[in-house]
Amino acid sequence: MGKSVLLKAVLACALFMLTGAEMEPEYARWGRVAMERTAIRYDKASIVDYSYLGRREAGQHKAVESFRLWLRQAGREFGVVVRISVDTASNRPTDIVFEEVKP
Repeated sequence: MGKSVLLKAVLACALFMLTGAEMEPEYARWGRVAMERTAIRYDKASIVDYSYLGRREAGQHKAVESFRLWLRQAGREFGVVVRISVDTASNRPTDIVFEEVKP
């Protein structure tokens, strides 16, 4: 009886891990791009927080994905809003805009 319960638990965990990997949000790809580009632009800063602000349709085959990243550099913390313009037909970025925000 004990082995059966253990086997069911292991199978349930494996199933959960497999389905969890497939359930990545659509914006995750653009979040990685936002963090990578921010790390290049602010190469002396550390990214300490990240939040997804949303998607805005910007015309036919165009959308803007927005993120807020919180950075720390030389004892100072500040936010950066990153807006990634995307061609939705090709799913490629067309522009990236950075805007520093006050704490």
